[in-house]
Amino acid sequence: MKLAPGIHRLAGVEFGELAAAFWESLLGAHEQALASLRRWLESAPAGQRFNGIRYLWLPAFDPLRADPRFKDILKELNLADAPGKSPAS
Repeated sequence: MKLAPGIHRLAGVEFGELAAAFWESLLGAHEQALASLRRWLESAPAGQRFNGIRYLWLPAFDPLRADPRFKDILKELNLADAPGKSPAS
């Protein structure tokens, strides 16, 4: 699914890679969502990553959970692949 250019700007509001990934996932643009998550992980300061972690458990990201790239992102954040589980060693 190809989204219109400018997914990072919606109704005059600019948002970052994590928010873009949220909307892309909801819209079924899973490849774009994973790419946005990767950019977020690589560019966000540690504090923003820490604050953004809770959003990764939202149902919007459920379609991505089985994808190895999503699991890699969780692993890089030292998170388990499901809320309430311990990270794999």
